Amino acid sequence: MGDPVGPDAYIQQFNFCKGLRGNGLPYHDPTTGVDTKYPCSGDPLTGTGWLLSDLTDPCDVRGGPSSGPFTLAPGDNQEVVFAVVTAQGLDYLNSVSLLRYNQRRASYHYWTKGEDIPPAPQVSATGLDGEIIISWDDAAVEFQQGENAFEGFNVFQSESEQGPWTRLATYDKINHIKYIRGMNYNPAVGEVINSVMQKGSDSGLQFYFHPERDTINGGPFINGQTYYFAVSSYT
Repeated sequence: MGDPVGPDAYIQQFNFCKGLRGNGLPYHDPTTGVDTKYPCSGDPLTGTGWLLSDLTDPCDVRGGPSSGPFTLAPGDNQEVVFAVVTAQGLDYLNSVSLLRYNQRRASYHYWTKGEDIPPAPQVSATGLDGEIIISWDDAAVEFQQGENAFEGFNVFQSESEQGPWTRLATYDKINHIKYIRGMNYNPAVGEVINSVMQKGSDSGLQFYFHPERDTINGGPFINGQTYYFAVSSYT
């Protein structure tokens, strides 16, 4: 493997891009006895296949992706999309597990291009004497994309635009769907588990929220002071 150095570095680098060793020879997987373009492609979580630990002790390792080759006519273009995905789990192996989860999420969001997400509510606020009324539109209600159908709204308050956000209320359809589950990373156990992603109550939809007090700071609302609210829709 190693870094390309010396006057022939560009040749070594080009060989790496072709899935070859720097000297142009193929990689040989010792676990299968077959030549491969994917060195150390084993699974560190299960300890199977060709692992980097078979070659070296833990150390700084550099890698580089390549794509293609592409055959382009004059004036043509080729779009190449890539993502830099990171993860920090409880330890190095748990970080690999979380990295795979993040990669799947990144791929999913790229391919769906956000089309699986209902439109964000258009929110307005009215300030009265010691009172605030939050209202929003109903554009998200008719959202349906495959199995993803609009279910409800969440109302939040925060001490700043950056958050963190505290959920104040949920207004969902009356359809006996109260708990929506999905795969999510749980930092307490360091695993991606099937958990409750959204809680409803079959309360019925509502398009306004009239808070009686300042939940974040406590006490009544003060005239002239800035408050931060948000409304989200969910499937």
